Amino acid sequence: MQSAAASPAFPPPPWRLSGEAYLSVWLIPRDELDFDPPQGFAPVHVAGRLVVGGFWARYRPPGVLSYDELAVGVLVRRGSTLAVTIPWIWVDSEASKTGARTLWAIPKAIARFAEGSAFAASDRSGERLAVFRPERALPLPLPLPFRLTIAQPGESASVLTPARITGWPGVARGEWRAAGPISFLDGRQPLLAGRLARARVRFGRAS
Repeated sequence: MQSAAASPAFPPPPWRLSGEAYLSVWLIPRDELDFDPPQGFAPVHVAGRLVVGGFWARYRPPGVLSYDELAVGVLVRRGSTLAVTIPWIWVDSEASKTGARTLWAIPKAIARFAEGSAFAASDRSGERLAVFRPERALPLPLPLPFRLTIAQPGESASVLTPARITGWPGVARGEWRAAGPISFLDGRQPLLAGRLARARVRFGRAS
């Protein structure tokens, strides 16, 4: 992969981002999803279904990049190692798109995101991808740290990237509408849903 030093259009790793995010989790039949797991990994099954997460984020200063993001990932495992693979992801930043593809094999594409309290994303042709209307969140009293590994298919082996997230979590609900490559989410009620306020993200390793 190309090094960050050779591509001044995006920041070097690790990326430090800040903002807010919403996460929803579903169990979805495998035959409704069209994706290839990273090399050596297999999807995690719960009651015969896959664990799928939908993620909306708005990253703002003082993070190294400011952009909106819609991502849909699947929980996978290799032995005792759990990770999330992200087959579907959109942003409204060319720097974020190029950096993620170059550094971590994350297949970000460009989308248009609406302003306002609801989250809405459309592809470059104007076709709607998804809409999420969050309801009021019930905040928890303390900030919590989270760690996860992102696993993506690489040219010859899986690309593993660590992420560390800290923020103020809350229980939140919201209605999802989805189309196109993530139409399997349309109208489905999540099993779990939450909001992360004042989030701080450290993504990737120092090069």
